[in-house]
Amino acid sequence: MTGDLDSRLKEAVYIAKKTGGIISRPAGALKIKSKGKNDLVSDMDVLSEKTIREYLFERFPSDAFLGEEGGYTGSEDPEGVWVVDPIDGTADYIRGIPCWTISIGYMTGGVPRLGVVYCPGTGELFSAVEGKGAFLNGEPIRVSSLSDFSEAVTAFTLPIRHPELTDICFDIFEEMFRSTSDFREFGSAALHLCCVAAGRVDGFYEFGLKLHDIAAGTVIIREAGGVITGADEDKSFLETGNIIASNAALAKSYSNLIRSKWLNR
Repeated sequence: MTGDLDSRLKEAVYIAKKTGGIISRPAGALKIKSKGKNDLVSDMDVLSEKTIREYLFERFPSDAFLGEEGGYTGSEDPEGVWVVDPIDGTADYIRGIPCWTISIGYMTGGVPRLGVVYCPGTGELFSAVEGKGAFLNGEPIRVSSLSDFSEAVTAFTLPIRHPELTDICFDIFEEMFRSTSDFREFGSAALHLCCVAAGRVDGFYEFGLKLHDIAAGTVIIREAGGVITGADEDKSFLETGNIIASNAALAKSYSNLIRSKWLNR
C-alpha cells in the first residue's frame, strides 16, 4: 500500500498546486451564494472540486471521491476514498485574505492515510503519508515541544455555523483564556491543523467540523508527532467533527480542560 500511497501523494500534490493556480486568478467576478448561516460557496469552490475530482478519477478509477460540494461519487466498494475540501476558508478566499486552503485527504478502511493541504496565498504545501513523516514544501516538520500549558498558543474558531454551541464554546474559551497564553484564528480548519503540525501553535480545537475539513490534516498532525482526538469519549472525531489537536506533551491538558466542559454541557 505504501507504494500506492506514494503515487497518490505525487498526483495529489500536483493537482492541488495546479488547481490553486487556476482559482487564484478567476477569469471574472465571483458568483457567490449562501448554503446556510455564515456558510458561503463560490463558483470557484465548484470549479476547484470538479478539477480535482476529474483529475484523480482519471488516474485512479478504482477510487471513490467525497467532496464538500458534490458529495460522494464512485463505486460502493472502492479501493480508497479521496476526501476533498476544494476551498477551506471560502470567506477568506472571497475577501482576498490569503489563508484559504485546498485540502485533499485519502482514506482506506475508514482511516486517513494521506494528506495534502495547499495554501496558494502563501505558497505553502503541507503533506504526509502514513508512516513517512510530515512535510512543508518538502522539508520535515514537527509539532512544538512546549510542555507548559500556561504558555500554550491555541488556534480556535468561533462556532459561526453552529449558534447552538455559542454558550459552551465561550465557556471553554474563557477557561482556556485563563489557563493558556494566546490564541490565533486563520479561517481554515485544515490550516489550523497544519499550524499545529508545524509547531506554529501548540493546540487547536473546534466543534462540528466535517470529514472534508479534517481528513488531510489528521494525517499531517499524526505524522508530525502530534495527537488528535475527539471531545466525545464514545464517538470518533472523524464522525462527530469535534476535535482536539495538540503536541503530545500538552494533549492531556487540552483534552482534560475541554472535555470537563463539553461532556457536562
